[in-house]
Amino acid sequence: MNDAKFFPDGRVRAFPGNTILCHVAAAASLINRLDKLHERLCDAQAASCYTLLPPSSWHMTVFDGVCEGGRARRWPDDLERGLPLAEVHRIFETRLKGERFGPKFTIAMRPKRFWPLNTVISLELEPAGGEEEKAIRALRARLAQALGFSLPDPDTYAFHITLAYFFERPGDAGLVQLEGILAEELQGMAGAVPSFVIGPPEFCHFNDMFAFSRRFFLQ
Repeated sequence: MNDAKFFPDGRVRAFPGNTILCHVAAAASLINRLDKLHERLCDAQAASCYTLLPPSSWHMTVFDGVCEGGRARRWPDDLERGLPLAEVHRIFETRLKGERFGPKFTIAMRPKRFWPLNTVISLELEPAGGEEEKAIRALRARLAQALGFSLPDPDTYAFHITLAYFFERPGDAGLVQLEGILAEELQGMAGAVPSFVIGPPEFCHFNDMFAFSRRFFLQ
């Protein structure tokens, strides 16, 4: 189901690349709810069908970079697809450090829904208001221009936090229980975490889905 990122038995595969994201560790109210959800997912009937990501890896992607496994699917318009990943890292770092995105860019987000249980367990997020929506979409447009990507118009990227990847399809009873857990937790978040502040965005390297190593914050 997620063969590029995980082995059929759920062990994490090498999947190197880079990205621009915000770790969620500083959003205390959200982390408290996610910690509770993580515990429930560990004990769920379908737990043998998915791999939970370490809490230290939890993040919201702001802008996808590149990965070795996705050269044919996503690559900067102005770079050769055969460039070594290390060279692309260097080029991206130079381009990003040449931009000024504003001091300590942060954004207010709020939980929206859990995605249907197909390949991941992911919490979709949305900007907490119209100004936040404009700000983060404008940031994505600037990042696309700086890094050599084209964005769709309109940009409808769905912000999210992924908590787990499925490597096996759960049975019906397990899915029903999972759907119940997620519905309960989303309701709890609506009361406890109406919104939270995240950021500033970080340029990160990764070797797999278990850790995202910060190189620097966008300035």
